[in-house]
Amino acid sequence: MTIKQDWTVALRSGDYAQGHYQLRDINNRYDAAGVLCDLAVKAGIIDEPEFRGPVEEGVFRQFYGYIYDGMASWVPESVVEWSGMGRHQINRVAMMGDNKKTFADLADYIDKEF
Repeated sequence: MTIKQDWTVALRSGDYAQGHYQLRDINNRYDAAGVLCDLAVKAGIIDEPEFRGPVEEGVFRQFYGYIYDGMASWVPESVVEWSGMGRHQINRVAMMGDNKKTFADLADYIDKEF
């Protein structure tokens, strides 16, 4: 299977609780890009995420959550390169999820558009 296929299978699996605006939040809810990051961890591409919080920076004044390869809200460059997909594509999927599209909807979009 390709990484894209692994991602859509993971999104449809029911193994991930869906969250918004963060790769993975304190309650272990993932956005779609966070699921891709978790697959990168399982593949040995990046290290396990680091838990951080609270942070007194910008819009994330009370941010608690997980940092994947230095990133909390956007997919790290290391994951983009590994995936073979474009940053714009991955970020678009994440933003669609932030706008309340379900993981199943996002998987269908990835299958059709990527």
